Amino acid sequence: MSDLTSTELGEIERSGEQAITPHDTFYFEDGNVEIVCGDTIFRVHSTIISFSSSKLRDILSPSMLLNAPMPEGHPRVTVSDSAEDFAVLLKMIYTPGWVLPSPKANPVS
Repeated sequence: MSDLTSTELGEIERSGEQAITPHDTFYFEDGNVEIVCGDTIFRVHSTIISFSSSKLRDILSPSMLLNAPMPEGHPRVTVSDSAEDFAVLLKMIYTPGWVLPSPKANPVS
């Protein structure tokens, strides 16, 4: 999983539109920022996710979002993390107390 370095999260999407699919869980109609990971788009609440991480706060700062494209009326930021990893991060942010499930251990006979 990524350590969310600012170089990974700081890129603003400037290229042409690509076919992207809204995430089935983390695409909130009342969200105010869109984050694209590969071909998956997340619409989230900038205040909620910024509160959990200073790095997320930096890339979602008003100065960064000011120049972001707004194809759906919300600032859109592209990150290099996989959609799966970013969904895990969002699950930890939106579901306090949730932790990653431990890998299944092989039972010892």
